[in-house]
Amino acid sequence: MKRFAWKGFLISLLILNSFTGISQEIKEFAKDSTFIEQFKEFAERNIGEQDEDSLESFVQKWQSGYFTEDIKNSFIDICNLMLDNKATRDPHFINYFNLVWNFSKMKI
Repeated sequence: MKRFAWKGFLISLLILNSFTGISQEIKEFAKDSTFIEQFKEFAERNIGEQDEDSLESFVQKWQSGYFTEDIKNSFIDICNLMLDNKATRDPHFINYFNLVWNFSKMKI
């Protein structure tokens, strides 16, 4: 009976450990060329179809040089600040992304 209880405990421990590995969240975005891929992967989870299209366009503009280095650095800094303050993907990051995206589309 002890042996069965021990095996059950080990299996439970392994299952619980696998869930914590899956739910591992990003702690900080990189401040280099890998940022946009990190951000895309982070934002794509549980995103609506309309936001998904906007995200893809945003990524293309980011990679094409549409945004200046100052704007990119500010965006990364604010995203990291949001992570530090435990902002959630939805609505905080999605709303911030949409705000930046809509401002970038405006013609001034």
